[in-house]
Amino acid sequence: MRKGFLFMSKILITGNGFDLFHHLPTKYHHFISIMQTIEKYEFTKDLDFENLFGKHFKDKYPVDYDSIINNYNTVNFKFSHKKIKLIELVI
Repeated sequence: MRKGFLFMSKILITGNGFDLFHHLPTKYHHFISIMQTIEKYEFTKDLDFENLFGKHFKDKYPVDYDSIINNYNTVNFKFSHKKIKLIELVI
């Protein structure tokens, strides 16, 4: 056994399902889908929900997309194209 192995800190990450119960797009594949949209399209103005989630996300995860639409007033969702640009710069 490696020296010090028993004394290493351990991290346990658990989820309680609160986010998924409330139909939030917080799964890893949701994130990847949105990132694919950001990489593929050049956004020059602020986006609404449909602009960001209505492309790859809607096609790949229609049940999740419909759950969000049915449970939230997505008409009021706005995403800043400047902040999305910052995400692109970090990648």
